[in-house]
Amino acid sequence: MMTLLRRIQQPNVWLNALHPEAPLQAAEQNPAVLGTGQTIPNSKQAAVELRRSKDLFEAIFEESADAIFLVDATAHLTLTCNHRTLELFEADGLKELIGIRGSAVLHKHPFTPAESAAVKTALEHQGTWQGEVEYLTRQGNTFWGNVACKRIEVADKPMVLVRITDISDRKRTEAEHQQAVAALRQSEARFQHLVANIPGIFYQSLIRADGLRQFNYVSSGFQRLFELEPAQLMEDAMLFWTMVHPEDVEPLRAEMTRTLVTQEPFQLEYRIIPASGRIKWIHNVASRQYLANGDIVSDGVVLDITDRKVAEAALQISEQNLRTIINNVNSQIWVHDADGTILDVNDRVLEHFALEREQMLERSLLDVIPPEAHAFHQSHWQRAIAGEEKEVRFECQIPNYDGSNFIDLDIILNRIIWGGKAVILGSVQDVSDRKQAELRLKRQAEADQLLAAIAQTISQSIQLDEVLETCLEQIRQFLQCDRIVICRFDSDYNIVIEREAVSQPEFSLLGRAMEDSCFGQAWAERYQQGYTTVRSDTQAGDLVACHAEFLDRIQVRANLVVGILQAHQIWGLLIAHHCREPRQWQPFEVDLLKQLALQVGIAGQKSDLYTQLEAELTTRRQTEQALAQQVQRERVLRTLSQQIRQSLRLDEILATTVTEVRQLLEADRAVIFQLNGDRPGTVIQESWLDNLPVTAKMHLADPHLSQEFYDFYLQGRSFTVNGVEKTHASCPATLEEQIGVKSKIVAPILQTLEDNTPTVWGLLIVQACADDRQWQPAEVDLLQQLATQVGIAIQQAALYSRIENQLAQKEVLFKEVHHRVKNNLQVISSMLWLQTEAANHPAVSRALADTRNRLHTMSLIHETLYQQGDLGQINFHDYIRRLTNSILAVYATRPDQIALRFHLQPVTFNLETAIPCGLLLNELVTNAIKHGFPNGQHGEVCITLEHVAYPEHIAATPSTSPNSLSSPKVLQASSQYILTIQDNGIGIPATLNLNRLQSLGLKIAYDLALQLEGSLELERTHGTRFCLTFSALAYGKRL
Repeated sequence: MMTLLRRIQQPNVWLNALHPEAPLQAAEQNPAVLGTGQTIPNSKQAAVELRRSKDLFEAIFEESADAIFLVDATAHLTLTCNHRTLELFEADGLKELIGIRGSAVLHKHPFTPAESAAVKTALEHQGTWQGEVEYLTRQGNTFWGNVACKRIEVADKPMVLVRITDISDRKRTEAEHQQAVAALRQSEARFQHLVANIPGIFYQSLIRADGLRQFNYVSSGFQRLFELEPAQLMEDAMLFWTMVHPEDVEPLRAEMTRTLVTQEPFQLEYRIIPASGRIKWIHNVASRQYLANGDIVSDGVVLDITDRKVAEAALQISEQNLRTIINNVNSQIWVHDADGTILDVNDRVLEHFALEREQMLERSLLDVIPPEAHAFHQSHWQRAIAGEEKEVRFECQIPNYDGSNFIDLDIILNRIIWGGKAVILGSVQDVSDRKQAELRLKRQAEADQLLAAIAQTISQSIQLDEVLETCLEQIRQFLQCDRIVICRFDSDYNIVIEREAVSQPEFSLLGRAMEDSCFGQAWAERYQQGYTTVRSDTQAGDLVACHAEFLDRIQVRANLVVGILQAHQIWGLLIAHHCREPRQWQPFEVDLLKQLALQVGIAGQKSDLYTQLEAELTTRRQTEQALAQQVQRERVLRTLSQQIRQSLRLDEILATTVTEVRQLLEADRAVIFQLNGDRPGTVIQESWLDNLPVTAKMHLADPHLSQEFYDFYLQGRSFTVNGVEKTHASCPATLEEQIGVKSKIVAPILQTLEDNTPTVWGLLIVQACADDRQWQPAEVDLLQQLATQVGIAIQQAALYSRIENQLAQKEVLFKEVHHRVKNNLQVISSMLWLQTEAANHPAVSRALADTRNRLHTMSLIHETLYQQGDLGQINFHDYIRRLTNSILAVYATRPDQIALRFHLQPVTFNLETAIPCGLLLNELVTNAIKHGFPNGQHGEVCITLEHVAYPEHIAATPSTSPNSLSSPKVLQASSQYILTIQDNGIGIPATLNLNRLQSLGLKIAYDLALQLEGSLELERTHGTRFCLTFSALAYGKRL
């Protein structure tokens, strides 16, 4: 029991005694207590009120079932809380919950700024706020609380009293309820989706006790299947019967009545005809509840099975068609289990065994398979039943059911399901004919391959005997016969065995006489016309006695004979013999032997042709060899002729001649022998084999070279000796023995003297020293031609020597002339110098001095020419340096006053160009030094010489400028020279016109430019610059 003093209504009335066991419900549904009130004095009243108020607050605060916080309204920090708060928030003490901001620390999801502002606004305006918050305990657990906040004042300070009621159980219950509702809605949605999308209808119908029928529920699928809205059926149940197929109405009523009586579930397939008129098949299944009041509730499903019914009808037709097809295939079809029990067969099986179906199905497959093959077949059955392979296929051979012969079977086994059981579907086909055909094709292919190989061997070989021996054995092995022979006919048409191949030595016929009195020219002509003998048994009795006796004598029981033709004529026979037993020859074997006979004929014809061709090739090779030798000889002649034209070295020409002729004629020695009049001759060039004595430089007297032989050689005729020991006309035997000569060719080398008299200069000789040699006319002719070329070379060398001597003499003469001209010019210059010394007139002295300089210029050219080796060309760039330095030495007042600069390309000129060009250079350089630098002025003179090449179609034209001096002729040269003389002196006055000159030096320069057929131009920029453009003048004959 607590005591709480509280002022109510009137200021002086206080609650004195509170009895909490008598609660009151205030208007705000907050708990209240009933107490008594009385008026007490003010001081006492205050003390009592304070004590009672404190007791009441403590009682309510500590004993409350809710958590209570007192929060500072300004700082929003917790000031105190009750014990329930510690329990609810799982705190160890007040220190964990005091002085914290509750919304930030204790809320699982702190208030957003907007939420915090809403709470603050409510407290300020309404004084209260209430809500639901999920809290986080100090131990990390969560709970839901109903929060009620009220703004109060304690000691004039604003506070907020916060009450938190734990509503976690209610929240949990609400969540579970919401989950259940959501699951129910989801389940209902799935059911509705299922009902709406299944290819059928869910329905619930009611058969009342009074017999009335109605539909309580029909799913939306009713509209798709019956083409009516579900509501229409629920309004009028009789609509259903109007859509049932007329033929199925009675069966449907009967089944419904039966199942109602027996209380069995209803199930039936029947047809309906909806509004579209398209017949549909449905499968109707329903379960019933029989209620106590007599009503019957049916829950059913209706499925559209139209497609299945159509498929079943098609399947039935397909099965009928399949049975028809299976019965009409050529293969036997068996259905059996792994033990061989026959389950079904097709008509082919029944026809083969001549049994009825029932009789066949009573048997086992093992009854028709030989016992020794049971294990073999059962192993394949097990593989097929296992189903690891798509199909099991094999071939076997079994005796026919009547035991007549063996048949080849191709069997294919497949695993199928028959009556819910894995069994074997076997397809059996008689492939005996196919096997025979394959064998025939294989043999035919082998025959073709053999024929191709033999044809290739024959085409690649020219050895007929070896080819036939190999081919016959290959044919015998392929035909598996005892003997293959190739025979020819003698003049009496008796058989001559050329080649044979036998399986055993006793069957050999080679070397035996083969006289057949029945065979003659008529039979040979028949084989020439393409007749072929194919006999399976020579003892069949269809042969004439003589021929039968002949075949028996050579052990023949079966034979195959074809003719061998060459150029459409009978050449022989190709025969296959079977000696031990009869033989049925196959068509492809007959064809093979015909083809091989054709190849043998080709081989024989090819051999004859090869023999003829070989003879022709031998002749052709000899001709080609002769032509090659002729070509080689012509090459040597061309080589010597070219060397004679290109070379003047007689020793090289003669050495090449003897080397080439020895190698070309394959001789042992070749020499050039020079005659020396009455003195012994000399071997001047020689080419020899290493084992022979050297005759070069030997002086050999030839007493037998008489006037008769000299005259013989003088006619240009060659002398041939095929055996020295037999001939002693050309030279003594002792000389020939000395140098080891056995045969030779001697060709004269002729020369023509200055008086056109011919003479024998020497002899060109080739010798054979090992054996006697028969020299060919072509070899003799070649040697004579070479001797003629050597004569030309000798005469050319002599002529060159005479010309060379003449040129040397002329060179000495030219040097002497240039030397004398230079000396005469120097004498004239000296005389002019003496005259200058004697003259008292300055103008005369200057004129004489200029003349002396011009004489010095010409003298310097002649001096340069006789000092250098080439008398026709002068190195003009060197001449420019010497000339200008000498001019500078004459006219310069001080050595360092004027500097010379040169930019000269190497150029050579003949006298026709060098003399006028040198004189012009003398005038212009003298003018620059004398007049360009007055009063000792310093400067430089630059001289440039360039060689410029122009295209041939460009021609230089004379200049018409007043500052230009040029030849009136048009220059057509393909290259020109530019000579420039430039100084940096005071320059020539601008008023000077080159075409109206008064200066003798410039007039001379003008005349010299005209002589050079060039142009002379003047520039007055930065001094004086003269530019002479000219071409080299043509050589003028001077002697």
